[in-house]
Amino acid sequence: IKLLWLPEALDTALDRNTMPLLRSNKLNEMSEPTSEDAIVHLFAARNLDRMYAAVYRTLHEARTRLPSFAPRRMLEFGAGLTPAAWAAHALWPTAPPAVVAVEPNGHLRGLGERLLHHEGYIDGNGNNETMVPDVVWLPALPSAAEPPFELVVAAFSLDKLPSAALPAAVNELWSRTAVGGVLCIVNPASTTGFTTTLLARDALYGGAAVGNKAIGGGDIGRGLDPMSEVRMVAPFTLPYSEGWLAPGGPLQPWHAARSMRGRGKKIKYFHIEQRFVESCAHAYLCRTKRRGKTRQEQRQPFCYLLLQRLSSASASLGTMDTQLELPVHETQLHPGWARIIRRPRVRAKHVMMDLASAEGKVVSVVYSKGTNPRDCYREARKAQLGDAWHWPLPRS
Repeated sequence: IKLLWLPEALDTALDRNTMPLLRSNKLNEMSEPTSEDAIVHLFAARNLDRMYAAVYRTLHEARTRLPSFAPRRMLEFGAGLTPAAWAAHALWPTAPPAVVAVEPNGHLRGLGERLLHHEGYIDGNGNNETMVPDVVWLPALPSAAEPPFELVVAAFSLDKLPSAALPAAVNELWSRTAVGGVLCIVNPASTTGFTTTLLARDALYGGAAVGNKAIGGGDIGRGLDPMSEVRMVAPFTLPYSEGWLAPGGPLQPWHAARSMRGRGKKIKYFHIEQRFVESCAHAYLCRTKRRGKTRQEQRQPFCYLLLQRLSSASASLGTMDTQLELPVHETQLHPGWARIIRRPRVRAKHVMMDLASAEGKVVSVVYSKGTNPRDCYREARKAQLGDAWHWPLPRS
């Protein structure tokens, strides 16, 4: 996705609910308010557009990889201001899922409710209706006895938990995921966020694994339903393999020695980026650095996992509840696709790319205009950090 905008209804809600408080308190990006109400509104201005961009990109990949996947019920854990509910409503507009939002913070629940039910939004056709998700708020997870959810999302919430509590939290979310449903985990692009992502993967697979079967680490999921199986949907199709990106370590030796654009940020974790146009509230916070009320493009880096729950019968027979959709030129030499782990360097008649293959190996490759197919070279010139790469790797 080249560029994302907030839904018009959400941006309008921020303008009518958050902007008056920002103006009255003269808040900016360096402000540190003390009142709970101001803190919550400042959180919305700083983070809501970023979270929406990351979750939308992740759920868009779920819809692309699983074309027949259309969730009817959705659980958003650590919902905050429900960016996942807004993203799901935009991705499945004809039949949006009914959302259960779990958020223990009462102030966040209050602002999230006001953003969902602000007054009189009128769409471009003049229809006087609120184009917002259908959300039910809860302070804690619903009972495990209730029907499971086709889509469970934990966005920017699991990384806040202690590492000792993470396996239990992941197991609770997985137990509320229906067979054929998808668990979506999104974390910040940081060493902590990437480590949390890998720990969540380990909690479900229960140790080193090959394909979709856990081996040498006990039962799959460490106490999960033995009649269920886990399948990795994205960012890779294989959950474990030799050399799979380790938490905290450099992807390649030279990655740890060089910084990104002189900012002192070293590449120590796999992540992807999504470009988005900031919200009206975010632009207002940064007004002292700009002229006028212009909105700028931003980049949101993040780590993520998409996991599908399969019945043991379909897994043992080698069938899938929903088939992954691959492009026509998907190579038979590789069981999955690679990921671009660094921004491609476009040069005259060639493109240099760093890829993490489906087998877990990190390689540097060059696609040139003269030696590669024309479609491959064109895609390489337009590729972005975090994109899936389906073309065969050049032979060394």
